[in-house]
Amino acid sequence: MAAALPTTIKPTYNVDKTETARVLKNDFGDGYRQRVGDGINNVSKNYIMTWQSTPTNIKALITHFEERAGYQSFTWTPVGEAASYKWTCEQWSWKYIRKNVVTLTATFLQEFDL
Repeated sequence: MAAALPTTIKPTYNVDKTETARVLKNDFGDGYRQRVGDGINNVSKNYIMTWQSTPTNIKALITHFEERAGYQSFTWTPVGEAASYKWTCEQWSWKYIRKNVVTLTATFLQEFDL
């Protein structure tokens, strides 16, 4: 079972959500085009999350991402949704804003594995 994302701190409200549909297309010489969804789960969600907190809290999230190394999934419930989904995080970055304030930005990719 996938581990859950630590919820000791809440993300800021500037969350970016993108939904991408995978579509197979075939163009014909007369301008006609066929389209079909690629797979059962052909619409996936991606989130760019931002947290701002103390270095200790941010380090807990970074440790979570490092332990999963970009390929192991974790569960997380997006804001405003009732169900949790599986996600991976391949990229994150952080910066010090001022004393005892750090900002962390991470990209979550929806996964459909069992």
